[in-house]
Amino acid sequence: MPATIFDERQEFCLGRLNNLRQLLEGLDREERSKECCVYVVGSYARDEATIHSDLDAFLVASPAKGKSIPRVMEAHLVSALASAQKDMGLPDFTDGGEFLEVHLSDNMVGNLGHSEDDYKNTFTARMLLLLESKCIFNEAIYHSVIRRVVQNYFKDFHKHSSDFQPTFLMNDILRFWRTLCLNYEHGRQWRVESDASRAKGHLQNYKLKFSRLLTCFSTVALLLSKAPGVEPDDVIGMLKLSPMRRLQMACEHFGSLNGDLEAVQQEYAWFLSSLASSKDETRAWIMNEENRVEAFDHASAFCDRIYNIVRTIADERNLARFLVI
Repeated sequence: MPATIFDERQEFCLGRLNNLRQLLEGLDREERSKECCVYVVGSYARDEATIHSDLDAFLVASPAKGKSIPRVMEAHLVSALASAQKDMGLPDFTDGGEFLEVHLSDNMVGNLGHSEDDYKNTFTARMLLLLESKCIFNEAIYHSVIRRVVQNYFKDFHKHSSDFQPTFLMNDILRFWRTLCLNYEHGRQWRVESDASRAKGHLQNYKLKFSRLLTCFSTVALLLSKAPGVEPDDVIGMLKLSPMRRLQMACEHFGSLNGDLEAVQQEYAWFLSSLASSKDETRAWIMNEENRVEAFDHASAFCDRIYNIVRTIADERNLARFLVI
């Protein structure tokens, strides 16, 4: 396994996130902030960030039933996070911090399957919480919210504890993946706009084929490998792992997948190396047609290997139809 780059990135992320946690410790002085948690998603949560990486964060509150978080408290949380980001010299928040708002845990659970799930962005907040998140403030609330969300996917578990199939959760993960793909298609006007817009679009597609794909399907593969009889605590344990570690665990009992797993790790190491420069340098790199062809050739090989891993495990567990129908 090409461990060097994975180890280096993990060590870097650990140091940065610990610094962030220390800078946010003062939030404990505000009584109502104890009802909130802050978690990062994206490259920092996947242990893949570099000094050039954006900080993507979500804020979730679990107030007493029937109560909400005052707007002043919300502003205080966002201000504290922005100050920490500035103190550490981190790049600006993605899209100017457009999604820095406090989500209520009741909505993250209660909106599941509701039309408001997408409209209020709780779908994205919930899926990123589960699939790629690390807490930087108030772990008690963070873990409580994760447990509530996971248990909501196991409503019928008590009736089928010995042979439970986590199809509800897998359906939501697959919905998230397809939503990401649809969102990319919706934004394809970048092809006819400026060079900067085209570069941004190419990078979005590139990351979709690597990091987003791995985040979603490493989790699907691990769920399939553990079924039937998956329990809520099993899922909570899985979610603490990085996407790459989930994929490793999924393949552990399938010797025929050793070659695919090794190829996935090599391709992903190449992907991480290709994004080690500044944002401007990376956009210039992807705009070069020769570089772009090479990048998407690697992405295609990566996708093929992930597909073979998921298909093999699903067939072995006789669960392939749950991925399709």
